[in-house]
Amino acid sequence: MDIKAELRGSTAVTNVELTYFNPNAENPMECTYVFPLEKTTILSRFEAIIDDTVVFTKVTEKETAQEKYDDAIASGNAAVMAERSKKQEETMTIKLGNLLPGQNATLKATIVSQLEVVGGHYAFVLPVAFYPDYKKHGIREASTFIYEFKYEVNIVAGGSISNLSLPMNAVVSGTDEKKTRMTITCTELSRTIDLYYRTADMFVPQLLYATSPDSDKVACIASLVPTFDPVKP
Repeated sequence: MDIKAELRGSTAVTNVELTYFNPNAENPMECTYVFPLEKTTILSRFEAIIDDTVVFTKVTEKETAQEKYDDAIASGNAAVMAERSKKQEETMTIKLGNLLPGQNATLKATIVSQLEVVGGHYAFVLPVAFYPDYKKHGIREASTFIYEFKYEVNIVAGGSISNLSLPMNAVVSGTDEKKTRMTITCTELSRTIDLYYRTADMFVPQLLYATSPDSDKVACIASLVPTFDPVKP
């Protein structure tokens, strides 16, 4: 598990990288990864690298995607599929099927989300579902499944970062002289990953934009953070 996020204004861009390896000497395996999504969250990119082959994905109807996934598995090929569901709570399910013995696969997802404002601070939360808790599946020995987990959060602010609350085990590994950019890293597991920070200009309206590499289209977002401080006459 390798997670890298960039927080800019009220927007968070989180890159989630999952690397799977099938240690079984005889049988292929299917991996299913489920994590929660907020209503304001968008999956903007999803791709898979199986051995040295890069598989780019595209959006299709659910039935069509399921048929193609099943056909690929039946043909003995590896396949990947991501599905957003709203049955009980909003979730994203990523399936990797027919990973052959000794084969590696890396799944890469880019998630764009809106930061909440809590107590006058931007709040960035990584759901605990981002990394597996095998005890929920009846496995008690921690050494039965060994995996690596790390995350890096880069804060890019227009004004100085005036207040910062770090998750457990996280450290500030880098900052600039004006404290407008900070890098927070962590390589130890924690069941709660909440980061809060405040900037000198967070209550100033901001306009962020991004250009498409394939066209002349531009996407814009206006950021207006409410404040409940008393108004001086």
